[in-house]
Amino acid sequence: MRLTFTAAFRFGWLALMLPLLALGGSRVQAADAEFQAQLIWATNEKTSPNPKHKEAEAEMRKRLAKLPLKWANYFEVNRKSITVSLGGTNRVVMSEKASIEVKLLDVQRVEVLLYGKKGDVCTKHTQPMPKDEILVFGGESAGENAWLVTLKRTN
Repeated sequence: MRLTFTAAFRFGWLALMLPLLALGGSRVQAADAEFQAQLIWATNEKTSPNPKHKEAEAEMRKRLAKLPLKWANYFEVNRKSITVSLGGTNRVVMSEKASIEVKLLDVQRVEVLLYGKKGDVCTKHTQPMPKDEILVFGGESAGENAWLVTLKRTN
């Protein structure tokens, strides 16, 4: 007995396999991690010394208020989106004095390097980072002020 495949069978098989192939392709895309980095000016003053700075969003202010920080007001200087592929690295410049590099070590774990104005590594941190987790890096500035770089995973 010889097995033959009818046109209807071949069409049905193809109709089942195409969605599975499409799902396989989207899994590769899912390995990409998306982050949002913010450069924030921290101060006890009511306003930032730079009128271009806007008040940090309410969610970020609320999260920073829960940390043992001494500042009452936070102003967003810059915001950047970062996409990193699994095993890859992406570096973005936050200002002329700071940049951040994110490496996706595995699906949940990241390595983050913060660079200062001379291009030196100020800090290096490795940890699991699920969706909506926030890392905060910072340094002192003139007077009673500081700058912070926040990194939030968005997917």
